[in-house]
Amino acid sequence: MSNPDYLTVTISSKQENAKVSYPNRTFFSRPKNIPIEKGFMDANIGELILENNTELPNQCFRNSKINQFTISREFKINLQEASFTESKINNLLINNNANLLGRGCFYGSSIESLVIGNINTLPNLCFSYAKIKQLEIGNIPNFPDKYAVFFEAQIEELIIQENVNVLSKNQFFGAKIGNISIPKTVTEIKSLCFFCAEIEKTIELPETIEKVGEFAFSNFKGSVNVLKPKQKDLLIKAGLNENQVKVVSRVFDTVTGHKQNKEFEEIKKDIDNIFKPK
Repeated sequence: MSNPDYLTVTISSKQENAKVSYPNRTFFSRPKNIPIEKGFMDANIGELILENNTELPNQCFRNSKINQFTISREFKINLQEASFTESKINNLLINNNANLLGRGCFYGSSIESLVIGNINTLPNLCFSYAKIKQLEIGNIPNFPDKYAVFFEAQIEELIIQENVNVLSKNQFFGAKIGNISIPKTVTEIKSLCFFCAEIEKTIELPETIEKVGEFAFSNFKGSVNVLKPKQKDLLIKAGLNENQVKVVSRVFDTVTGHKQNKEFEEIKKDIDNIFKPK
């Protein structure tokens, strides 16, 4: 993505034209709101900025390559269906209070870094079948009941922001996740949150989580470590099998200098070894 001839695209409903330019000079322009389907299909774009009440037609940026893509805050962005299907994006930032519309707008896309701020909701199938290297996600209270947002999405690293208190209903329904980091600010996991999800590395559940909704972990593939026996009971009621949940304890590791989780049985062995008669 180092080509100096990248297009810079700024689209705003307040402009007479959507500006498309090389550095320091206008390359070409299209009518307001780009009413041409596939208008930037296969384009090579350095920076894409969507402003105001922008509306894009179907498949407008399909299979395009985008280095930096920002969706501005407090604006309604009507992406329509499949606007960015199969596109390749280095950095996608969805700012706080952005309002996205359009089913499947990033369906099947490849995204290196995706940051989603505090927004109300995301459209149906928004990132379904997408490949996301790192996803950092803020507080999103409402997810669609039908057609999951991250269904069959492959997410290598998932980071929940520290301002999040609740993981929402249907949030990661059907997602495939390598590793997930859940902060201590989270106190509740809503129903169907990880329904049919697959998580490669064991989830370390913080002790602050006291509520887990119905079917939150039904048909879940993976394992979870918890710090309280009560949490294990909650997870089993929410759909996990007995062998998918382990109660561990936070202990200080004298080698690394950090606290680590260990199963109670491992700790008992350590203690027995220390006090075993010589």
